[in-house]
Amino acid sequence: MDRSVDAPDTPAAGMAARPARGLAGLAALVALGFGSGRMPVGPGTAGSLWGWLTWVVFAYLGWVASAGPAILAVGLVLGVWACGVTAQRMDKDDPSCIVWDEVIAVWLVLWMLPVGADLGTQAMAVGLFRVFDIAKPAPIRRLELAFEGRGLPAIWASGLGIVVDDLMAAAYTLLAMSVLIRLGWAV
Repeated sequence: MDRSVDAPDTPAAGMAARPARGLAGLAALVALGFGSGRMPVGPGTAGSLWGWLTWVVFAYLGWVASAGPAILAVGLVLGVWACGVTAQRMDKDDPSCIVWDEVIAVWLVLWMLPVGADLGTQAMAVGLFRVFDIAKPAPIRRLELAFEGRGLPAIWASGLGIVVDDLMAAAYTLLAMSVLIRLGWAV
């Protein structure tokens, strides 16, 4: 894959001029966070906000209480596949327009918050996630390459590399939130 930083980082880069069809089109739709990754500035933040909005809708519909773990499991497996397919079609390792990794990580963070966490606490958690995702404290950056050459099919290795660093940022977020909740600074 292309590791250059000068190549354009848009959904069209490395893709055929015609619209994607079939499974590749579904993969792109998911990987780009249903369009939220197309934001010209801050696509990762847009994907995180999309993740928050969809989780709030899931909670309102009662799906989080009844099917939260299933939503996370399906979202993770589908997302790893979609991110891998889309990154390979774009011929880039982790294009910024691929935001499903942010979506699934935000879903995990919000699911792990205490039941009834208010919007302020949720906003704090999403904000902290963005800080950890952008700063990438150790060992997050190394995790992006952890699956290369491990005998996995290229699509799955690529997808896991894209998603796993955000899951680690989610873990850091949950640790920070647990401290803030324990100190009484969040509900």
